[in-house]
Parts: sequence; structure tokens; C-alpha cells
Amino acid sequence: MLQSNNPNTKRFLEVAMNDLKQSKIKIKIYKKSIRGIDILDGIDGYFDDDAREIGSYKDHRWLETFVHEYAHF
Repeated sequence: MLQSNNPNTKRFLEVAMNDLKQSKIKIKIYKKSIRGIDILDGIDGYFDDDAREIGSYKDHRWLETFVHEYAHF
């Protein structure tokens, strides 16, 4: 899943993952750019309240993308 060696980032991820889990939001991590949902092709992440999921492409900017999408939540 999402991991970091930075203690502050580790703590943020623990809090965020727990928060999403408690709210029954599914976390999807993509190894390639996000495909399969027409309006999402070519983006780095999304938060979908209706589908109850957050998605992030795990590239070199994965943390920035995850924080951005988590903020939508």
C-alpha cells in the first residue's frame, strides 16, 4: 500500500488510512496511469464520494496526489 520512511508522513498515512477505513472508503492504488473510467483517463488521482473510493497513481508524486484527493474527502 502507501508507505514512507519519513515519521511525519508515516503518521499522516496512518491517520488518513484509519479515517478512510472508518468511513468505509475503498483505497485504490494504480501502478500505471488511471484507466477504465472515461473521464479519469490520464489523471493522477480521484475521490468519488458516490462510489466510496479514493484512487491514486503511485508515481514519484504519489504523496502529493494522495493528500490532494484526501482533502476532497
